[in-house]
Amino acid sequence: QKDEPKSEAWSLFPQWYKDGAPWIATDRRDYLRHEELAKRHPLLEDSADSVRVGIGVATGSDEILILPALDPTIEPSCQLPLILAGDVTPQTLNWSGHYLVNPYEAEGEGRLRELRNYPGLRAYLEKNRARLVKRHTAKKNPETWFRTIDRVVVSLAQEPKLLLPDIQAGGVVGLDEGKFYPHHNLYWITAQQWDLRALQALLRSSCVFNQVRAISVQMRGGSVRYQAQVLRKLRIPHVAKITDQLMMRLVSVAASANQQEIDSIATEAFAL
Repeated sequence: QKDEPKSEAWSLFPQWYKDGAPWIATDRRDYLRHEELAKRHPLLEDSADSVRVGIGVATGSDEILILPALDPTIEPSCQLPLILAGDVTPQTLNWSGHYLVNPYEAEGEGRLRELRNYPGLRAYLEKNRARLVKRHTAKKNPETWFRTIDRVVVSLAQEPKLLLPDIQAGGVVGLDEGKFYPHHNLYWITAQQWDLRALQALLRSSCVFNQVRAISVQMRGGSVRYQAQVLRKLRIPHVAKITDQLMMRLVSVAASANQQEIDSIATEAFAL
């Protein structure tokens, strides 16, 4: 007769995941911890009015439509300061000076520019037309061959937002006061009712990282993916439940390099 397996190697669940739901934990304690968060706290986008999650712009041809610096031959209004994933740290944004060649009008969101009104932009795009038309989006819409894959909503650049690189080891959440447009490898969060610095601190906490690790795809080397579908499943305290004093304390550690300090205050916010 074989020896019975040691009891600590087993976890007894109150119920297993229903209807093919993804396994967020195989340890009972982790499972119950996630269940408790779901009971106590709303999803990120329900934590306040007007919380939005999105991804930066994909161009289909970064080597042409992303510039290392402002191009004097193209109208300045057609070039947007672009923030890249490598520019983002929790402490500050180290902008590398890149610009997006923007084919969309600033007014009337989603309307492509009439190239005849922008001779500098037109000349630049025409010079690179042979390569731009080979993109899938250009083949699908040959009349607007110069468009980016994603529509550029210019007002997003001026909107304060949190920036999260897609693939990271955890805790990299930057704050843009409203200066840059995000690149495709960055996810962004806007939230008018939140003090974004307080939300930044919560998103950098171990409580949130443990949620991301449970939900996200695990990458080689221990990195995880902060994709929109992951961010939308995160549980965050409702903004109305955060007292003014606690909000100020969260703000004070938003850019801290001390993870223990962040976690201590975030634990209070999550009421753990």
